[in-house]
Amino acid sequence: MNPRIIRELSHIIEMTCINTPLKNYTTFKTGGDASAIAFPKNLDELKKIFNLIRKNNIPYYIIGGGSNILISDKGFDGIIIKLSGELSEIRFDGTMAIAGGGASLIRLSRLAMENGLAGLEFACAIPGTVGGAVMINAGAHGEDISGIINEIHAISADGTVEILKKSDINWGYRRGAGGSRCFFTTIFDLNQKMVDIIKKKMDNCISERNRSQPKGFSAGSIFKNPSGDKAYRLIIEAGFGGACVGDAVVSDKHANFIINRGNASSSDIFNLITQIQNGVRDKFGVNLETEIQLLGEF
Repeated sequence: MNPRIIRELSHIIEMTCINTPLKNYTTFKTGGDASAIAFPKNLDELKKIFNLIRKNNIPYYIIGGGSNILISDKGFDGIIIKLSGELSEIRFDGTMAIAGGGASLIRLSRLAMENGLAGLEFACAIPGTVGGAVMINAGAHGEDISGIINEIHAISADGTVEILKKSDINWGYRRGAGGSRCFFTTIFDLNQKMVDIIKKKMDNCISERNRSQPKGFSAGSIFKNPSGDKAYRLIIEAGFGGACVGDAVVSDKHANFIINRGNASSSDIFNLITQIQNGVRDKFGVNLETEIQLLGEF
């Protein structure tokens, strides 16, 4: 990226990192360098970033907790945006939770419990951010984020700020608000319950996660479940249980998880994903669609 643009970005956003390894910002712990990572701490700084992007036609990507993404080993020649400051704060107003797009889902769930507010228990073990959850309609244990949303505040690359009601979005299985907008604030409708009842449900969700999901460097479920079936079953039946490419391996505990055993590259993971997709297609005629996002050149 043009050094002049990087200098201008560093001038308007104090918190800017240059030529930074993206593996430090993903749960896979892989990925090359970004030309720049900017950490806007309020809406005004976010507007300035998008103004710079628009004027110079710069590629950009908004990253949350890095738990649902595979970034190329070649990195990203553009601006990575990671919300901070006011844009990651959480507050409550009656039974409503107001959360910045950069807020941790796990922290939001726990704070809601402490305030005697139910509805976010399913999110207590999802290692992502509110903005990312809105983008893909994240969920677990048969529930998803769209079920409790009241409204979303978003900004587009052209600087337009809009307020979206729940009904404005065509929600679906791992299909949320999507697009290139940045979801900087979300308001949730929760309901009052006894703290011990909420905590019991959260403990059950965590126990189920520990029972069924592997530990280690991963990005969560790799593939969406096809209609009427489970991705992990197809992966196992196609012969990919425990398959590996380099240090990337299909988990023995849950075949829809790929684990980085320590030294996997993004290319290793991508090649394993491709092998699985081809194998499942050849055996069952099913096209497994990735749940994770791919960023950069593969």
